[in-house]
Amino acid sequence: MVSLPKDAKLTIDDTLTSSTSAQRVFASPSLEAGMEYYYTLKGEMIRDGQSITTTKTIAVHAGEQANVELAFPATAMAQN
Repeated sequence: MVSLPKDAKLTIDDTLTSSTSAQRVFASPSLEAGMEYYYTLKGEMIRDGQSITTTKTIAVHAGEQANVELAFPATAMAQN
């Protein structure tokens, strides 16, 4: 589950997603139990003609849900 502004673009490991809501749910491919996997999430939005990005690398495990918030600078959010 990824939380970010609904007008932000989201990529997971450099692959653009198509969801456009503020709460986005994704399912990973099958993961092996007991292993740790990493995904890099990148949010991008345009404010005042400027691109603002935020990136976070998360660890995920088989059978668990990861809840992630991609936060943007407060100045960008104040105009959202």
